[in-house]
Amino acid sequence: MNYKIIVNPIAGYGQSLSVAEQIFEWYKEEVALELIPTEQDKSIADIIGEVNADDVIVAMGGDGTINMVGRYCYEHQLRMGIIPTGSGNGLARHLELSLTPFIAFRNIIDGKDSIIDLAQWNKEFFFNVAGIGFDGYVAHLFNASKQRGFGTYVRAILKAIRSFEKGYYELEIDGKVINTDAVLISFANSSQYGNDTYIAPGAKLGDGLLDIVVVKKINWWNVFRLGMMIKSKKLERAKSVSFYKGKRIIINKFDSSYAHIDGEPLKAENSIAITVIPKALRIIK
Repeated sequence: MNYKIIVNPIAGYGQSLSVAEQIFEWYKEEVALELIPTEQDKSIADIIGEVNADDVIVAMGGDGTINMVGRYCYEHQLRMGIIPTGSGNGLARHLELSLTPFIAFRNIIDGKDSIIDLAQWNKEFFFNVAGIGFDGYVAHLFNASKQRGFGTYVRAILKAIRSFEKGYYELEIDGKVINTDAVLISFANSSQYGNDTYIAPGAKLGDGLLDIVVVKKINWWNVFRLGMMIKSKKLERAKSVSFYKGKRIIINKFDSSYAHIDGEPLKAENSIAITVIPKALRIIK
């Protein structure tokens, strides 16, 4: 069995590659191990190279790196490990993985498979949370910043509160049409964005469903209260929030083009189809 660690060098405040090199030196005598940094101008297939059916592909970085590696593992039916070194680490936190890199890799060596769902947004995949509206705008602001980390997220959120306005959306959830005003709509495979911010506390990675969270109001008057509810897993108590579950969601009309998948920004298209692919990926934990 060969472990290929795909490391995002800019994750972990730019320290991920250095930490990965330490892991390599520590474990290279125990297991067959390759260390492969990501490169912007190369595809994941070119980076990984040849693989065998029993290889384990390890994503070392944040949710964006996990998304890239996870899609490759799904398409090639390979087992995946996660060493979380990102700003939020939403999927890793939901899976209760260690946030200490050396322990995380030890657990991959000793761990067992856990099978999770993934979701598809048109032609793209996501494993954690996708969204449209306010959180998509925040993702765009965060991506445009030269800095990373939780503080940068907070500054992006504060800027979004000042400038972002709610819009109109028409959703079709498993055939049922819902018309609503909203500031944001999240489609959650797992429970949180990251940093223990629970947008969908009841979401489960293996139930074949997405939790759809419609937030109708975010402003200076309610942002602190919403934030406390999100951190304490009590968002369902907010009067301005509605929850749904579904396997297939179509967004027929939307006022905001700002969207994200696993925290990576994208522009919404004319029509959006979101579907669940049950029991799609083996993650070692």
